[in-house]
Amino acid sequence: MTYLFSVLIMFQGRVTYTNISRYSQLSQKRYYRWSKKHFDYADFNTQLLLEVFPLESERIAAIDASFISKSGKHTQGLGYFI
Repeated sequence: MTYLFSVLIMFQGRVTYTNISRYSQLSQKRYYRWSKKHFDYADFNTQLLLEVFPLESERIAAIDASFISKSGKHTQGLGYFI
């Protein structure tokens, strides 16, 4: 997982096996096989947050949804921006 995360830091854009393999020395087939193995992402994130922030401190989590279209016809519940 450490290798995968170091590759993900290097590029922007859509994360696909092909894109990941372009920025690393491993094949997309290897990444596909790794993705089939179980990994508890929720527990990983929890442990990572507890490592950085002590239990006594206040914490908040946020998601960056910048990949969602936000203008024109794609804005849910809104019309065109003028």
